[in-house]
Amino acid sequence: MATGIAVILEFAEEVNSARGSQQIERIDIGGGLPVNFKSEEMKPTFKDYADVLRAKVPVLFTDKYQVKTEFGRSIAAKNGFIITRV
Repeated sequence: MATGIAVILEFAEEVNSARGSQQIERIDIGGGLPVNFKSEEMKPTFKDYADVLRAKVPVLFTDKYQVKTEFGRSIAAKNGFIITRV
């Protein structure tokens, strides 16, 4: 995922450079972290993912772009309840 995000950021930088201004201001890096349904262990963690992104795409951690994420499933997948009526 980090490699794909790096490619997207390279493209954004190329567009902004060609235009001579900050045409692309927001980057949506999606989500996609897996959910481990067999145990409570969360691997990779959000910190693991952030560490990889920080190493591979450091510009995400500056104020140059507004970064959007979509981690809903990995946060909420194990939340829920069952109601039974007999």
